[in-house]
Amino acid sequence: MTLGKPQHKVNSWSTIGSNIVALSGVQSEKKQLGFETTASKKADPRKPRPSFVRGIGLTPRFFDALMHAWPAPIEALSSTYLPAVSRHVESVAPSKQVFAQLWCPVIVEDNAGGRHVLHVDPLVVRKFRREVAEELQHVFEKRKRMLKRIHTIRQEFPQAQTHDVAARLRREIVDAQGRSNECLLQQLPESISVLHVFLEVTPYMLQLELVCQHLLQELPTVLASAGVRRISFSILAPGSSSEVDALPTLAPIDCQDPEAWSTAREWLLNLRALIPVSPSEPGDGNHGFYFEQALRWSMTSEAFDQDSRPGVLLLASSKPVDLEACKSLVRRSDVPLQMVGVFGSSPEDPEPGLQELAGSAASGSSFRLFFGPVYWSRFVTAREQQLQGLEERVGETLQECGAAGDKEVVSAKVFEMRLIERIMRECYAEEQHCEEELTCATRVFERTLIERDDLLAVLRGGNDHLVASSHQKMLPASARR
Repeated sequence: MTLGKPQHKVNSWSTIGSNIVALSGVQSEKKQLGFETTASKKADPRKPRPSFVRGIGLTPRFFDALMHAWPAPIEALSSTYLPAVSRHVESVAPSKQVFAQLWCPVIVEDNAGGRHVLHVDPLVVRKFRREVAEELQHVFEKRKRMLKRIHTIRQEFPQAQTHDVAARLRREIVDAQGRSNECLLQQLPESISVLHVFLEVTPYMLQLELVCQHLLQELPTVLASAGVRRISFSILAPGSSSEVDALPTLAPIDCQDPEAWSTAREWLLNLRALIPVSPSEPGDGNHGFYFEQALRWSMTSEAFDQDSRPGVLLLASSKPVDLEACKSLVRRSDVPLQMVGVFGSSPEDPEPGLQELAGSAASGSSFRLFFGPVYWSRFVTAREQQLQGLEERVGETLQECGAAGDKEVVSAKVFEMRLIERIMRECYAEEQHCEEELTCATRVFERTLIERDDLLAVLRGGNDHLVASSHQKMLPASARR
């Protein structure tokens, strides 16, 4: 044996096995006595609550994806009022808390109709948005292949018969002649007691005089049938929103006062002379009108009058410059919005924007188009010239060619094309659904789906009617079904 070196004791395998058995026995005793705290992992408290049944502004599939995602949403703490700082403290922006800055807030409902604010992991939202984008791309490719097949089938079809083209032109002429005497206004909701009329006076409004004449002819009957007691007239001219108040505006008048109606008639007939509009310059883009301030005034001017039920009538040839602000305003109001798109010279089609504004407004809102008799007369003239040229090329009266249709043979590929068109309609519906979900996910990720006032109302436990009134207005079309 060498001196000076420590001796290491070597344990046998039997001793090690005994220690393992003893250690497992001690752990089992601790578990039975309730002292086991770190042996097993605790359940994650961020599991979705099964009582949540729907999301405010969320599509059904997006709501299910958020509720079953990992990590699961975390319910926000209720707002607390601190007297020391004289304000509420809540876990939504612009709070500097982690969940308020990094996670996305959404509002959900439980079985009892109560509303809760949940914080959603933005990575979950981005993953869902990527999946929907890939699904949308597949739909595009499938539709592209079907369109290519339809184009191939149509190339094999014979050209349209001359008498068929002539019959179509005659139908269009008859339809246009019937539309030449169309009305400008529709029936107003019966709940309106005060109507605020706004006229666009920009270089795009080419039929201002015609619109004023139709207003003078149709307004008395429309106002009487709806029970409107007062009416006001305002104009929307190009420029900044602060300049709208300086424009000539006819204050609310009594609909039963003949003298007031005479003043309104004179004002409408001289409107173009009061505000001369210079021709638009190609390089100048400041020809649109601002509508948000005027819309806010019409909705709040008589807020303290319990008997006042205002309504808004907009006649425009272009969409408002501040369209997004207008949509945000009408979502939070119960005032119906009636809009008429007048045919004009706007370089951008105003119909989609005005249709979105009407869809965001309260129930009873509507949007329609008005082209005017001049447009339809020119349309009739153009179609008659096409019909006359077609008859001259054939060299005979086309009315005698009706018997030619009996000799036509229907190809079997027509049924294939009809089947493909039916599948394409399903693809179109799927495409619309994917686009709505993609828009919804993007708004959640950007924290613009739910307005801050609605979040605070839920966190503070009050003003539930504020969220309830805007519940259906914030829902996409697919979530309203």
